Amino acid sequence: MLNGEMRKEIVTVKGLAGYLHCHPSTIYRLAKSGDIPAFRLGGGWRFKIGDIDHWCRRAAVNVSNSRARASM
Repeated sequence: MLNGEMRKEIVTVKGLAGYLHCHPSTIYRLAKSGDIPAFRLGGGWRFKIGDIDHWCRRAAVNVSNSRARASM
């Protein structure tokens, strides 16, 4: 979906919500709690798409490992 140049892109809450197909309030909650890689710029949150992709892959691995342990 994203080309190499866009992986370096920095997006806002609205942009990330669209990218992850979720509500912006979910992004705000994750950013405020520190559960998602983010930084503040001025008064708003910003996200590096490359960091978000890495966070998603890591989260998917953690879920897979939890399910494997639960089935034992």
